[in-house]
Amino acid sequence: MPYAGPPPAPFASPYLVVDRIPEIEPYVVNINKAKAGAIWGTFVAFIVLLWIGLIISAFAATEELNPLSIMLLPALISIGVNCFIWYTVVSGGPQLAMNPYGMWIRVRKWPVKALFLPWDSIERIYVRRVGLVDRALCVQPRDPRAGSGLGTFANWEQSLQQAFTGAQLTASVRFADRPEPEIMGAVSHFAAGRVWLG
Repeated sequence: MPYAGPPPAPFASPYLVVDRIPEIEPYVVNINKAKAGAIWGTFVAFIVLLWIGLIISAFAATEELNPLSIMLLPALISIGVNCFIWYTVVSGGPQLAMNPYGMWIRVRKWPVKALFLPWDSIERIYVRRVGLVDRALCVQPRDPRAGSGLGTFANWEQSLQQAFTGAQLTASVRFADRPEPEIMGAVSHFAAGRVWLG
């Protein structure tokens, strides 16, 4: 059997990847912590109340078995997962930044990783609804591998974004600290016709 050579090396992004988006750029977009906290806080409170109701109902329905011993672990896991998602949404610094040369976008929420894409490397930017409450700025690089190679959590997150929005790289505009029209105006200004918008 002929020798096929060594296996291919894992893909490494040719673009700059850092742990946090620099806050000194001309235009920076953060998460509005109050708005995101209110939404996720309400959802976590709902999960807590749901589990309390289920446990009380189980206690009322049976006298022979202690349902707490069965239900406590799944309850703690589901509450903990949602609290962790809440934390990753509101922490980690800016989610987006722009300058005349390109765009920074957060490509992994935890541990945070951010990618810098020159404007010429971006094919399209558009806004798409995500779920019931969010709207996302979607970035499609010319190289679909941009942003990959950052670990399992990043791959999973980008796969979900791809399924919901058609783009692996996204940033929330509903929970941003700047309004959507202003963000899109900044994209248009800094991209200066080098990127297809819409």
